[in-house]
Amino acid sequence: MRLQASIFVSLKPTVSDPEGLTIAGALNQLGFNNVRAVRSGKYFQLKLEA
Repeated sequence: MRLQASIFVSLKPTVSDPEGLTIAGALNQLGFNNVRAVRSGKYFQLKLEA
């Protein structure tokens, strides 16, 4: 049987995200003024054989 799992890993909401702050600042400089917050993370897609 083949399985697929999608996993998103990010910092807890109470932890400051400097990468997200940098991305939000860059988006604002590019004219995307409606961006209020950005959180970064990592996405993993696993394909498993069981």
